[in-house]
Order: sequence, then C-alpha cells, then structure tokens
Amino acid sequence: MERENRTDFVGVKVPSGLLELIDKDVSDSDEFSSRSTWIVEACRRFEEYRTKIKTDRKTASENEDFIASSRSLQSNSDIKTK
Repeated sequence: MERENRTDFVGVKVPSGLLELIDKDVSDSDEFSSRSTWIVEACRRFEEYRTKIKTDRKTASENEDFIASSRSLQSNSDIKTK
C-alpha cells in the first residue's frame, strides 16, 4: 500500500533576523525538534488566530445588521405613532 503524501514543500523567504530568533528558540527549548517544526506550529497557531478573527468579524457584522434593522423598525414605528 502506498503511503499518502500529506505535506507539500513550500519555499518561503524569511528575514535572517527572524530565522536567528527561530533557531535560538529551537536550540534553547525542547519544544521543537527543528526550524521546520517551529514554523509549522507558528502557521497552525496563526491559522487558528485568523479563523477566530474572521468569526468575530462575521458575528460583529451580523450584530450590526441586527441592530440596524432593529433601529429601522423602531424609527418606522415612531413615525406611525406620530
């Protein structure tokens, strides 16, 4: 049975100062076995962060739409009662 390839290679240019910080963190901690595992974890965390931002924005937009429609209904009822 052939093993399914679950990763793709991506070449990314990274500023040397950032690579130095990553390499220092990898060597100083036991959390990551390599620069690659550090970068993959950073990407996963950023994806979670972006997903939360997009969800929060969608919720805020829906709340704003609800508030705007409520105000519209309120102003229409004010006009009718005058």
